[in-house]
Amino acid sequence: MSRVVYELAKAAPDQERLRADRKLRIVTAAEEGLGVNAVPNGVYGYTYSPALANSPLYAERRFRCYETQRLADGTVHLLGFVSEADAAKLRDQTEAVEVCLQPEPEEGAEYFVDLEFSRILHHRIVAVRTEHGVTMKVGPA
Repeated sequence: MSRVVYELAKAAPDQERLRADRKLRIVTAAEEGLGVNAVPNGVYGYTYSPALANSPLYAERRFRCYETQRLADGTVHLLGFVSEADAAKLRDQTEAVEVCLQPEPEEGAEYFVDLEFSRILHHRIVAVRTEHGVTMKVGPA
């Protein structure tokens, strides 16, 4: 039986800049595994279960993990990458739109997005370790 090893993934420059601007810190060892709803404000981490109110956060970014941030005011943001068409839908939206969010930039999903959790109206996947993105319905800002 072969063994799969997931390498640590690197953050995109936009993600690093947002963390610094928002003065966020990574989840501590004691906080790892807690849901984003249970960690203190001003914390970020990574999850395989994006778009859940209680997505567990971890300190290490692994293959296809989504960065989730809990800001100083308690709002939760999900970071990811979408296609040019989905980016246009989000930019011009006046009603709910469906987009496919990827955890990392890739061909066909190069546009960085920062989605406030409250805008996510519906999603189709809970855990995405082996899935290609998560499709979700997003309301206007």
